[in-house]
Amino acid sequence: AYAALGTQRQDLLNLVLKGEPDGLDVQWVSEGFFPALAVKPCLGRLFNREDFGPAKDSVVVLSWETWATRFAADPGVLGQEILFGGKSRRVIGVLARDFALTGWFGGVSSAYLPEVHSAVPVWVPFRWMHVVGRLREGVSLGAARAEITAFQFPGERVLPPGERAKQLTRVVPLLAYYPSGQPGLYWLF
Repeated sequence: AYAALGTQRQDLLNLVLKGEPDGLDVQWVSEGFFPALAVKPCLGRLFNREDFGPAKDSVVVLSWETWATRFAADPGVLGQEILFGGKSRRVIGVLARDFALTGWFGGVSSAYLPEVHSAVPVWVPFRWMHVVGRLREGVSLGAARAEITAFQFPGERVLPPGERAKQLTRVVPLLAYYPSGQPGLYWLF
């Protein structure tokens, strides 16, 4: 039912510029996240397969707003090492101005980091991951819901019994949360 799937989870990390920390809303995203949303950078590149390997914490993609407000829209930021989340990360790209994913903390997400998912499911309280999917052409929302409902996420098996009922899998049109103007995009909860 899905042409592309990707995951995202939110975090709050410090960006340190000129010795001053600034807490920013960031998204940890999977390899399929940007392709599922058909997002293109305005500068540099997005993540590639190598960015999700052992050195995954070494790169960052900035939102347009972060690039404009904290780096004065300087294209020279590409390739720079910045201190983000307590680690030195190389800026590889800047998202287009029209891509502004609102974070769960209320503001626009400031940066995106590559997330690698473990093959061994681990339940961590208060650590939410959302899945975004693009439907294949001609697939109905009903068919997408049926497919995802039949699939049990590995993490659901390791949840404590009282938590399972809170973690129901749902398929909701992305437009219900973000007016992206792109039909066929869905959050899979």
